Amino acid sequence: EFDELIHRPDTHHELSAKDKLQRLEGRKKLNTLGTVKNAVYELDLHMHELLDRFEHMTSGQKLEYQMARCRSFVREAIEKKYKKVVLIHGVGEGVLRTEIHRWLDTQDRVEYHDASYRTYGYGATEVIIR
Repeated sequence: EFDELIHRPDTHHELSAKDKLQRLEGRKKLNTLGTVKNAVYELDLHMHELLDRFEHMTSGQKLEYQMARCRSFVREAIEKKYKKVVLIHGVGEGVLRTEIHRWLDTQDRVEYHDASYRTYGYGATEVIIR
C-alpha cells in the first residue's frame, strides 16, 4: 500500500512509498527539461536586495559592494556558459549604471544594451555573453 512506511537504511528518516514515487517522478521531469542555458538570469543590485543592513555604509562602499557582486555574477555566468544575464540597477542618478557599463566595456566576451523596457523599465542592462 502507498501509505505504508518504508525504512531507508542509509538514513534515519522514513518515507512513504507515495513520497518515494513522487520524488522519482520529480527527478524524471527534471531530466526531461534538459539544459536551461537559454534562460535569463537576473541580479537585482538594489542594496535592499543584497544586504539586510547597510545603513552604516557610505555611498562609495555601497557602490563598491554592488560592483563586486556584479563582477562576480557576470564572471560566473561566463564560466557556466550562460547566453545572457540581466543586471537590475534601477534608475536613480545613473551612477551604478555608469559604473556597470564602464566595467562591461573592459570585458572581451560580452556585449550589452538596455534591457527590455516592457519588462524592466529604464533600470536594467542586458548582457549578452559570446
